[in-house]
Amino acid sequence: MVPAGSNTDSVASQSARMDGVASQRASVVASSKHFMGLLIWGKFIIRFLDGKVWEVRKTQPQQGIVPGVKVTLIESRTSLSDPTSGKNLWRICFTVTFEGFEAVAEDDFPGHYGKHRVTSEELRAYILHGGERKRKRSGPTIYFWKFKDVQLVEPAQYLASDSRVTWVKYSLTDVFTETPRGTSVFSCR
Repeated sequence: MVPAGSNTDSVASQSARMDGVASQRASVVASSKHFMGLLIWGKFIIRFLDGKVWEVRKTQPQQGIVPGVKVTLIESRTSLSDPTSGKNLWRICFTVTFEGFEAVAEDDFPGHYGKHRVTSEELRAYILHGGERKRKRSGPTIYFWKFKDVQLVEPAQYLASDSRVTWVKYSLTDVFTETPRGTSVFSCR
């Protein structure tokens, strides 16, 4: 058997495999009452209210995130905290359907501004963030993670933040609905 993603793997077989994984993943999420949330900095997540539908990342999505999977978009880097326990909180902002991703050369980035809503200056700062300046990149440097069915989560819901991760798996029992202390980009709008 040829490993997935190898050069000899046909596009048709990759597509069929992805369709099967998407169906399986969606049913697992629905049956287990667990959700996957993608953390996005506040200054970028707020742009989904203005028509943003692509998230800019340096890597491909993790293996289980395939077209058709429902995810939530979560505001990170807030100053929110639970008034009772004092725990730091993230705000669950949107539900979306993942459509797929596309690798793009940095030179082609500005031509897609209407979808990703990130300036070239913000992109350069993002690439340099986290020590990226120390290693050379080859090939396409940017990935557009594409979403559809963007829906604002109301009333506001929150999760305890416990680390600096990209993805967080949570259940409904992890969600806070009490009004937190602090500010979010949504409280400034």
